[in-house]
Amino acid sequence: RFWAGSALGLEELWHALWGPDPRLVLIAGSQNAGKSCLAVGMWVEMANGAAASLGWHFVGSRTLRGWTRLSDAAFDWKGGESGILPRTPQSESRQASFLHLQLSKDWRQTSTQALLSDFPGEWFDNWIMRRDARERYLPMLSRVDGIILVVDTERLLADLQYAEDCVILRDRIREAAIPCPPIALVLSKADAADIPSASWEPDVGNLPAEWSATLRKRVSRLLGGLGPGDNVRLFAASVVADEPRRFRSASVFSPLAWILSTANHPRSHGSVTPRQRLTTAHPFSWVVERDLRGSTTR
Repeated sequence: RFWAGSALGLEELWHALWGPDPRLVLIAGSQNAGKSCLAVGMWVEMANGAAASLGWHFVGSRTLRGWTRLSDAAFDWKGGESGILPRTPQSESRQASFLHLQLSKDWRQTSTQALLSDFPGEWFDNWIMRRDARERYLPMLSRVDGIILVVDTERLLADLQYAEDCVILRDRIREAAIPCPPIALVLSKADAADIPSASWEPDVGNLPAEWSATLRKRVSRLLGGLGPGDNVRLFAASVVADEPRRFRSASVFSPLAWILSTANHPRSHGSVTPRQRLTTAHPFSWVVERDLRGSTTR
């Protein structure tokens, strides 16, 4: 099959999900939360060997052109207030797109296919406002193997409404993804709040003492709605520019590494028996026709 190399659409994602060991990861968050920047930071950490320290090695990608386009823009960033990357475009015709990574754990013979969403933040903002927006923008949510929920630390501290919107988005995700897959809650732009890049078990009563009272309160609110059976880990991540062409990330690959290591058994993406034939007009709207008499729709 020919792969365009910039991004995978829904149809191409559908074919990839039938490949060996696929892991579909939703990177969720409002606009300007840092979703694309987080993804590029993962790419950079693979290039500079930081991901290898977590046991994951780059094998290949079906969207190499897309990764290169994003990373070139990041490397041209000179720091300061300007955006690191152009905003992910949003338009009425915008379709879901995904970035692909083929990774090996400790150079094993088998590899893992990581499929990372690259969606405009406006899609998630619309979903926050309207529960039914999920059907239009996020039809694949019930089949994700892991979720990276990106929260802008600066806005979380400064904007109470944004903090409440993040709680709503968290609840929307938990309602739609049943059973709930592993969730990596990522505090992006952590350096702006003087938070060191790190990860923690989500113990609401034991958040770092050096955090401000406001940050502890709002992160506790985000964590508080997650049930005891939910698999959640809290991360702080950041990217900086030491000088032009020196884009540097800190602990950015860690959320993906944790999800890939935690979701050891990928959720079912629609396995069928030899006595079934799978047809589809839309990658996530399935019709199963049995070879036996009659037909069954699901």
